[in-house]
Amino acid sequence: MTLERKTDRAFRKLEGIVNGILVDSIIEDSEIRQLEMWCSDYRDLCEAHPFCQIVPYINRILAEGRISSEEMETLQWFIGQLYQDSVREDAGLAAGNTDSVADRAAAEAAREAAVDRLTGLLCGIMADGSINAAELATLRECMQKNGASENCSRFGELFRTVETIPENREPTPDEQVQLKKIITTLVGPC
Repeated sequence: MTLERKTDRAFRKLEGIVNGILVDSIIEDSEIRQLEMWCSDYRDLCEAHPFCQIVPYINRILAEGRISSEEMETLQWFIGQLYQDSVREDAGLAAGNTDSVADRAAAEAAREAAVDRLTGLLCGIMADGSINAAELATLRECMQKNGASENCSRFGELFRTVETIPENREPTPDEQVQLKKIITTLVGPC
């Protein structure tokens, strides 16, 4: 994997993690640890753009040992500013047709981007160990918005399970257990 591709994938995962943490507007210590784990996992990229700009901000937050909703929203905004060109590129790639080899490669890149963001979102949602109605609604919206991810058989069971849970209600304890098991199988312990 090239450095550029590894950087893109790591950044999209960070974007998903932050979005997943922010869904319920409650920042738990375990969610801060999720950011620490991301920093540890991608320590080798800290000198590369865009990490050289965002990692110092994350490290400052982590050094304080707490993070406010406002700081998380600022981090989300910062990520959007640093990576907005890539997000536009991904959207453009997803819209292209798949008649040529180049178009198929672009569609695959867009699918990879959607999967990276979904993986990060799942880690952010699972960081506090529970899934509430707001997080489930965000997951459902992400799945509908990123149809490319649905074509990835890896997420099929998750998509089917989420669709069986009625909208606008908290998942039952049994549904929580089932979702956690599926998500852990997909992304590992978060």
